[in-house]
Amino acid sequence: MNVSVQGTSGFKLLAVPEGEELVPKLESLMFDAAPADLSPLKTLIAGSLLFGNRGLERLDVNGEVSVSLVEQVQTLLGIGQNAKAGMNLGPEIVDEFDAKIRATTLKINLRGAFAEDTPERDVTTLTLIPSERYSGVLWGIKEAIVASNAWLHEKHSSRAHVAAAVGVLFAEEFLAKSICIPSTSANDALLIRNLCKLAGIDVVFEGE
Repeated sequence: MNVSVQGTSGFKLLAVPEGEELVPKLESLMFDAAPADLSPLKTLIAGSLLFGNRGLERLDVNGEVSVSLVEQVQTLLGIGQNAKAGMNLGPEIVDEFDAKIRATTLKINLRGAFAEDTPERDVTTLTLIPSERYSGVLWGIKEAIVASNAWLHEKHSSRAHVAAAVGVLFAEEFLAKSICIPSTSANDALLIRNLCKLAGIDVVFEGE
Protein backbone atom coordinates (compact mmCIF):
# COMPACT_ATOMS: atom_id res chain seq x y z
CA MET A 1 0.00 0.00 0.00
CA ASN A 2 1.22 3.47 -0.87
CA VAL A 3 0.60 6.39 1.50
CA SER A 4 0.07 9.70 -0.26
CA VAL A 5 -1.27 13.19 0.34
CA GLN A 6 -3.61 15.31 -1.69
CA GLY A 7 -4.74 18.92 -1.58
CA THR A 8 -3.43 22.37 -0.70
CA SER A 9 -6.38 24.12 0.98
CA GLY A 10 -8.25 21.02 2.11
CA PHE A 11 -6.11 17.96 2.69
CA LYS A 12 -6.27 14.15 2.53
CA LEU A 13 -3.95 11.44 3.79
CA LEU A 14 -4.66 8.49 1.51
CA ALA A 15 -4.01 4.76 1.55
CA VAL A 16 -3.64 3.74 -2.10
CA PRO A 17 -3.63 -0.03 -2.81
CA GLU A 18 -1.46 -1.25 -5.68
CA GLY A 19 -1.96 -4.39 -7.75
CA GLU A 20 -4.14 -6.90 -5.90
CA GLU A 21 -3.69 -5.36 -2.45
CA LEU A 22 -6.79 -5.08 -0.32
CA VAL A 23 -8.40 -1.67 0.08
CA PRO A 24 -8.19 -0.70 3.76
CA LYS A 25 -11.38 0.26 5.55
CA LEU A 26 -11.86 4.03 5.31
CA GLU A 27 -8.86 4.84 3.16
CA SER A 28 -8.64 8.64 3.64
CA LEU A 29 -8.14 10.99 6.57
CA MET A 30 -9.48 14.41 5.60
CA PHE A 31 -9.03 17.91 6.99
CA ASP A 32 -10.26 21.34 5.95
CA ALA A 33 -6.70 22.67 6.40
CA ALA A 34 -3.42 21.50 4.92
CA PRO A 35 -0.39 21.04 7.23
CA ALA A 36 2.75 23.03 6.47
CA ASP A 37 6.01 21.55 5.15
CA LEU A 38 4.96 17.92 5.35
CA SER A 39 7.90 15.64 4.55
CA PRO A 40 7.61 12.21 2.90
CA LEU A 41 8.89 10.63 6.12
CA LYS A 42 6.20 12.25 8.28
CA THR A 43 3.63 11.19 5.68
CA LEU A 44 4.89 7.60 5.96
CA ILE A 45 4.83 7.66 9.77
CA ALA A 46 1.34 9.18 9.90
CA GLY A 47 0.11 6.55 7.44
CA SER A 48 1.66 3.73 9.46
CA LEU A 49 0.04 5.01 12.66
CA LEU A 50 -3.36 5.32 11.02
CA PHE A 51 -3.48 2.29 8.70
CA GLY A 52 -0.89 -0.05 10.23
CA ASN A 53 -3.42 -2.32 11.96
CA ARG A 54 -5.68 -2.80 8.92
CA GLY A 55 -4.21 -5.92 7.38
CA LEU A 56 -1.37 -4.29 5.44
CA GLU A 57 1.31 -6.46 3.83
CA ARG A 58 3.49 -3.58 2.62
CA LEU A 59 3.91 0.13 3.24
CA ASP A 60 5.47 2.71 0.93
CA VAL A 61 5.32 6.44 0.26
CA ASN A 62 5.90 8.88 -2.59
CA GLY A 63 9.08 10.90 -2.09
CA GLU A 64 12.55 10.29 -0.76
CA VAL A 65 12.56 7.99 2.27
CA SER A 66 15.47 5.59 2.72
CA VAL A 67 14.93 1.85 2.38
CA SER A 68 16.28 1.48 5.93
CA LEU A 69 13.60 3.76 7.38
CA VAL A 70 10.82 2.02 5.44
CA GLU A 71 12.09 -1.32 6.75
CA GLN A 72 12.19 0.02 10.31
CA VAL A 73 8.57 1.15 10.02
CA GLN A 74 7.51 -2.22 8.60
CA THR A 75 9.43 -4.02 11.36
CA LEU A 76 7.61 -2.06 14.06
CA LEU A 77 4.29 -2.88 12.39
CA GLY A 78 5.23 -6.53 11.88
CA ILE A 79 4.78 -6.44 8.10
CA GLY A 80 6.97 -6.67 5.02
CA GLN A 81 9.44 -9.11 3.55
CA ASN A 82 12.53 -7.44 5.02
CA ALA A 83 11.50 -7.26 8.66
CA LYS A 84 14.46 -7.40 11.05
CA ALA A 85 14.51 -7.42 14.83
CA GLY A 86 16.50 -5.18 17.14
CA MET A 87 16.96 -2.22 14.82
CA ASN A 88 18.46 0.99 16.12
CA LEU A 89 15.79 3.65 15.69
CA GLY A 90 17.23 7.00 14.66
CA PRO A 91 15.34 10.30 14.34
CA GLU A 92 14.49 12.07 11.11
CA ILE A 93 17.52 13.80 9.61
CA VAL A 94 16.98 17.56 9.83
CA ASP A 95 18.51 19.91 7.28
CA GLU A 96 21.47 21.69 8.89
CA PHE A 97 20.22 24.96 7.41
CA ASP A 98 16.79 24.61 9.00
CA ALA A 99 16.87 27.28 11.72
CA LYS A 100 13.34 26.74 13.01
CA ILE A 101 13.07 26.32 16.77
CA ARG A 102 10.68 23.52 17.68
CA ALA A 103 9.83 24.08 21.33
CA THR A 104 6.13 23.42 21.80
CA THR A 105 4.03 20.41 22.72
CA LEU A 106 1.09 19.98 20.35
CA LYS A 107 -1.99 18.64 22.14
CA ILE A 108 -4.43 16.80 19.89
CA ASN A 109 -8.06 17.15 20.94
CA LEU A 110 -10.37 14.69 19.20
CA ARG A 111 -13.35 15.26 21.49
CA GLY A 112 -14.79 17.96 19.24
CA ALA A 113 -15.23 20.43 22.11
CA PHE A 114 -13.85 23.94 21.97
CA ALA A 115 -11.19 24.70 24.59
CA GLU A 116 -12.41 27.20 27.18
CA ASP A 117 -8.93 28.37 28.19
CA THR A 118 -5.86 29.51 26.27
CA PRO A 119 -3.24 26.73 26.09
CA GLU A 120 -0.50 26.84 28.71
CA ARG A 121 2.99 28.13 28.03
CA ASP A 122 4.88 26.02 25.46
CA VAL A 123 1.66 24.15 24.62
CA THR A 124 -0.40 24.47 21.44
CA THR A 125 -3.73 22.78 20.73
CA LEU A 126 -5.29 21.32 17.60
CA THR A 127 -8.98 20.58 18.05
CA LEU A 128 -10.71 18.46 15.41
CA ILE A 129 -14.44 18.89 14.98
CA PRO A 130 -16.59 16.39 13.04
CA SER A 131 -16.96 17.12 9.33
CA GLU A 132 -20.50 15.75 9.41
CA ARG A 133 -21.51 18.88 11.37
CA TYR A 134 -18.96 21.58 10.53
CA SER A 135 -16.66 22.77 7.77
CA GLY A 136 -13.69 25.09 7.65
CA VAL A 137 -10.82 26.07 9.91
CA LEU A 138 -10.26 28.68 12.61
CA TRP A 139 -6.66 29.66 13.39
CA GLY A 140 -5.75 31.17 16.74
CA ILE A 141 -2.43 32.32 18.17
CA LYS A 142 -1.68 29.05 19.97
CA GLU A 143 -4.45 26.83 18.70
CA ALA A 144 -6.50 25.82 15.71
CA ILE A 145 -9.93 24.29 15.17
CA VAL A 146 -10.23 22.17 12.02
CA ALA A 147 -13.09 20.15 10.56
CA SER A 148 -12.06 16.55 9.88
CA ASN A 149 -13.36 13.02 9.44
CA ALA A 150 -10.92 11.77 12.11
CA TRP A 151 -13.87 10.69 14.25
CA LEU A 152 -14.72 8.03 11.67
CA HIS A 153 -11.27 6.48 11.94
CA GLU A 154 -11.81 5.71 15.61
CA LYS A 155 -14.04 2.87 14.39
CA HIS A 156 -10.97 1.19 12.84
CA SER A 157 -8.02 2.46 14.94
CA SER A 158 -7.60 3.43 18.57
CA ARG A 159 -8.04 7.08 19.55
CA ALA A 160 -4.35 7.20 20.48
CA HIS A 161 -3.28 6.06 16.99
CA VAL A 162 -5.60 8.52 15.24
CA ALA A 163 -4.39 11.38 17.44
CA ALA A 164 -0.74 10.41 16.90
CA ALA A 165 -1.21 10.36 13.12
CA VAL A 166 -2.79 13.81 13.25
CA GLY A 167 -0.02 15.09 15.50
CA VAL A 168 2.72 13.89 13.16
CA LEU A 169 1.01 15.55 10.19
CA PHE A 170 0.63 18.93 11.93
CA ALA A 171 3.74 18.99 14.16
CA GLU A 172 5.66 21.19 11.73
CA GLU A 173 2.73 23.61 11.42
CA PHE A 174 2.92 24.26 15.18
CA LEU A 175 6.75 23.96 15.46
CA ALA A 176 6.17 21.11 17.90
CA LYS A 177 8.96 18.95 19.26
CA SER A 178 6.41 16.67 20.95
CA ILE A 179 2.74 15.73 20.74
CA CYS A 180 0.27 15.03 23.56
CA ILE A 181 -2.30 12.33 22.82
CA PRO A 182 -4.81 10.12 24.71
CA SER A 183 -3.40 7.36 26.89
CA THR A 184 -3.33 3.74 25.76
CA SER A 185 -1.88 0.38 26.81
CA ALA A 186 1.83 0.09 27.62
CA ASN A 187 2.62 -2.01 24.53
CA ASP A 188 0.66 0.29 22.25
CA ALA A 189 2.30 3.36 23.78
CA LEU A 190 5.74 1.87 23.05
CA LEU A 191 4.81 1.24 19.40
CA ILE A 192 3.51 4.80 18.98
CA ARG A 193 6.60 6.27 20.64
CA ASN A 194 8.96 4.25 18.42
CA LEU A 195 7.14 5.22 15.22
CA CYS A 196 7.08 8.90 16.16
CA LYS A 197 10.74 8.77 17.16
CA LEU A 198 11.61 7.93 13.56
CA ALA A 199 10.09 11.29 12.60
CA GLY A 200 11.96 13.12 15.36
CA ILE A 201 8.82 13.64 17.46
CA ASP A 202 8.47 12.86 21.17
CA VAL A 203 5.16 11.61 22.56
CA VAL A 204 3.46 12.55 25.84
CA PHE A 205 0.37 10.60 26.87
CA GLU A 206 -2.43 12.33 28.80
CA GLY A 207 -2.03 11.79 32.52
CA GLU A 208 1.75 11.45 32.40
